Amino acid sequence: MAQYHFLQGAMGYAPWLVSQHQVPKKAYQHIALAKVLARHDDQQALYQLAEHYEQVSKPAFSETYYKQLLALPLSPRARRGARQTIAQFYHRQKNWSSLAEFVQADDPAIWSFRSAFELGQDWHQAPSDVQASLRQLIAYPIVHTVSELSMLPDCPITVVPVISDVVSGQHWLRLHNIFITDPQLSQLPVCFTEILYQNKQQLGCENTTEQQAIECQLTGLTQSREWPAGIRNLIVLSDTGKANVNQGILYLNKLSSFEVYKHEWMHLLGLEDEYRLSKQSSQTRCRLVNPLSQLHYQINTVAEGALFPVSTCDESYINAFKAISAATIMEFLDKPLPQAYLDKARSNITDQRGQLEVFSRAMFKRTNDPYWLNYGVALGFQGSYLQYALFLEEKGQIKQAIAYLKLASDWPLAKSTIARLFYQQGDKLQARFWYAQAAKQGDSYGEYFYAKMLANGEGGKMDKAAAQALLQRAASKGNPLAQKSTQIAL
Repeated sequence: MAQYHFLQGAMGYAPWLVSQHQVPKKAYQHIALAKVLARHDDQQALYQLAEHYEQVSKPAFSETYYKQLLALPLSPRARRGARQTIAQFYHRQKNWSSLAEFVQADDPAIWSFRSAFELGQDWHQAPSDVQASLRQLIAYPIVHTVSELSMLPDCPITVVPVISDVVSGQHWLRLHNIFITDPQLSQLPVCFTEILYQNKQQLGCENTTEQQAIECQLTGLTQSREWPAGIRNLIVLSDTGKANVNQGILYLNKLSSFEVYKHEWMHLLGLEDEYRLSKQSSQTRCRLVNPLSQLHYQINTVAEGALFPVSTCDESYINAFKAISAATIMEFLDKPLPQAYLDKARSNITDQRGQLEVFSRAMFKRTNDPYWLNYGVALGFQGSYLQYALFLEEKGQIKQAIAYLKLASDWPLAKSTIARLFYQQGDKLQARFWYAQAAKQGDSYGEYFYAKMLANGEGGKMDKAAAQALLQRAASKGNPLAQKSTQIAL
């Protein structure tokens, strides 16, 4: 009761007590009295209330009292202490946007550059001691430019992790530490460079929603001409969106689980999904046999017991099969990765590197710059051979275009393109030969145009019966040209 009357009395005398610097220490222990004192600009009361509301998880109230404190006519020393206290508060709350707005030119450099790093902004101009401190937040080497990336000699697959803030960097490091200790994935002959930092604007992933597959503009990366030779893939971490692999780039949400990471890694190395795809995806991905995949695609049902059907191509005219009956991680994330699949991924790396998709294809798609075609050609990527040939064709360099296509001539699409170029040049003998080669590998366009040449006797003998069979085969595969003309004029 005595304490109650003391507090009531102190409330009435608060202005006088504050002005005389005679507020009893016990007064600051009572929140109601501290509020009264705070209304009269008592510094200790403001500190006490700010700390109290932070402890009870009401940071907005804490910030209000801190700002009231900073608005007082403080001495230079007291003002420095107050600013330091508020900056530390923003640090604890991970309120980096407020910290960035709060910082002034004469504040410690670490404040502005720490908030920039956390928010995905530029921090490469920070003093060396500040940069060293910031890099410790991820505890993995970080570089700002592609020229700083180091390459291990004779590594089959070199991958660059790309981040745009501290959270994505720390998350990638967690995934990486599991990857290199995973009994299966650690067997793969894969090398990682330092982390490459790009600010969010340069990375350009912001427009991706949670329900969309991640795709980034990669503006800063596509414009660079200092890439070390031999980098094959990127791993890009985005704030939002669904993880996926697109043209040699593995996109991850910065909250993606390791199971998602593992699944997408198998995509990066050529393996296919085993769940039902949309009609558009099914017709695109099931049209051609992927030599890197563990799945077998074919039109007719296989012998019972030899392979096991999966629903991947249910929306296509082609069926898909696998050699393992049990569900795998390519169907459900909580299922295991069969050793046979891991062996396939390893063989794809060591034996068929030229057919693995590389990030240069994605870069060319964004820039239409032949630099990236040459980068892909140097890696032996067939898609780059084809695209570079088309680039040369636009410039009228037909002989050079055909030479590059022949480097990828085990690919049916390359064969059909060679045939088209010969046909357009009037060399129907060579055109017929290459269309026949493409048709033998099941390319529907090769079948269609070879059928036309057989029907018309171009480049060789006329054979309308064979032409009709090829036309029907191409039409059954969904070829739009063949479906418009299913009969050869007899």
